[in-house]
Amino acid sequence: MLNQIQEMLHLKKEKKLKNIEGMKYQRYIEGEPELSSLMTQYARNLSRLYVLVLRRVR
Repeated sequence: MLNQIQEMLHLKKEKKLKNIEGMKYQRYIEGEPELSSLMTQYARNLSRLYVLVLRRVR
């Protein structure tokens, strides 16, 4: 999603990009409550950013 946002804003994309087709995004990491919380916050913020960019581009 971050690369899509960068593309819509005509920003430079990440140089090292793995093939993410079929990759499962996981917010909860077993035994890592702090990391899980950070991943959830990241997902929310990225989603908000995507919505803001969509509104701006249209």
